[in-house]
Formats: sequence, C-alpha cells, structure tokens
Amino acid sequence: MKKFYEQIYDKLNSGQDTVLVILAKCFGTTPRKAGTKMAVFADGTITGTVGGGNTEFVSINIANDMFGTKSSCLEDIDIIESGNGSVKVLFKYIEANDENCKTFMDIVNSLDENDEKWVQIDLDNNIRISTKRFGGGADFDTDRNLYTEPISKSGTVYIFGGGHVAQKLAKLLPSLNFRTVLYEDRQMFADRKFFPDVDEIIFAPYEEITERIDITEKDYTVIVTRGHLYDYECLKISLESEACYVGIMGSKDKLRTAYTKLKEDGFDEREFGRIYSPIGIEIGSETPMEVAVSIAAQLIKIRSDKRG
Repeated sequence: MKKFYEQIYDKLNSGQDTVLVILAKCFGTTPRKAGTKMAVFADGTITGTVGGGNTEFVSINIANDMFGTKSSCLEDIDIIESGNGSVKVLFKYIEANDENCKTFMDIVNSLDENDEKWVQIDLDNNIRISTKRFGGGADFDTDRNLYTEPISKSGTVYIFGGGHVAQKLAKLLPSLNFRTVLYEDRQMFADRKFFPDVDEIIFAPYEEITERIDITEKDYTVIVTRGHLYDYECLKISLESEACYVGIMGSKDKLRTAYTKLKEDGFDEREFGRIYSPIGIEIGSETPMEVAVSIAAQLIKIRSDKRG
C-alpha cells in the first residue's frame, strides 16, 4: 500500500493529474474485494489493479475520459466473466496541486506511524486523513459517497534468521503491506542481495534483541533460525514481549526441548498458548516457498482478526 501511495505522490509532485479508481462495493462473484484500487495517470501509466478483465478495461477508459472533464463519479460495472457479479466503482479525480501533494505525502508518512488513522475519499470534496475509526476495514458509505480505509501501521514482522524460508517470506510480506525487518547474526546472510525488499536488516547477536528493537503488541515474530540455542533465545524474548504473534518453525522434539527450558526459566504453561507451532497454516507445504506462503497466510489471518 505504501508504494502505491508513494507513486501517486510522485506523479502529483511532478505535475501530473491522477484518477484514483476504487472498488467501493462488490456484489456476487467478483475477482477482487471492496477496497481494491488502481491509479491512472495523465501520462497514460497505471499502478495497481482492480482485477483485470472487463472491469479494468472499462475503468481505464472512464478514467482516461476524466482527464478532459476533471470530475469525479461513481459507476456500476458488470463482471461479464462471472456472469453474476458487479461492482460499484469510485473514480476520484485528483489535481496536481500543492494541497493534494501534501495530503498524499501525509498518507505515505502515516503508514509508518503507530497512531491509528483513516483516509477519507469523498466523491465531492477533498481527500483527507482522520483519526476517527470507521469500521474494521475498507468501507463505502453510499449515503454520503464516502470511502474510508485504515492507513495506520499494521505492525512489524520481525523475521529471526536469514535462511531459505526467511528469504522467501521476505519477498512476500512487503507486497502484503507488512513492514518487515530481518534480524540475523551472520553477516553473510544479513545482506540486501538476499533481502532486497525488507524495510530494515539488523546484523547483531540474538542476545542483543531487546537492545536493538522494541517488540510491541502490534508486532509479529517469526522464528526461523539455524539452531536450538538461537531459536530458544528468540522465543524467550518474544514471549516476554506483547507480540500479537509468536511463530516458530521446528520439529516436535525441538519444540519439546524449548518448552522444557521455558518452564525451567519460570514461564507458565499457559503462556505456551501464544506460540504458533507448527508455524503457518496447514497446506501440506514442503518447499521453502510453500512454507513461506503458509506463514504469510497465517499472518494475514491474524491481522484480519485484529482489525475485526
């Protein structure tokens, strides 16, 4: 989401008007859900998608026509591919002026903040940011022609360990709007060539985790280190934090050993209920990418449940 809004800001800042296209309401069988969006720019380029097919084809044509009318609108479009679906699409025309540039820069900055904020896209008025909560996710008020969606930080995923699963997971999470940090104590793996898309790489001993990062109730820890000792250190620190998700990859024997040591270190067995292990959603995964997909799916589920 951040890259999407950054691209809009960059185009506006360069003097290009933009049409923001949002699936405001979905009915029947549709390829994407409400809140899916794309932006069409005056130079003919596009970012994002509203699902392809007829919906996207018609939406692009409508958006291009709006560069002449400079007006916003709502349109109902049938999903001809499914035969039983339709979408209500909001087309918001955005002029490349100082006010809109500032608004989108504020949106981009808000995505890195801990405070909960919402973007309001009004069909007839300016786009604005609000601290008032509007439901649990993307929503469209048909009475006011007002679309709202959360833009607050959804928490950071801390990946402990830089092996094959970590590398695959780190490719998935940024595209799913998770801020992602890789923590690794081996310099050869704490490298951008393995993790080009993460927000941050921390190269440090696992014993220094609490000195390097502050794990909050919004954050997720994924423990995929190379050995029992390092796994245990990360697991212990994760349980001492308020992390909303603590996932660890490993065999039953390794986990049994970790639980025994946790008891010896004073942890109550009830706290073990916070641990997701085996990690990830059960999909019969075998390869590192399949395991990464199962973990990403579990993180999406946890985030969705948090938002209500």
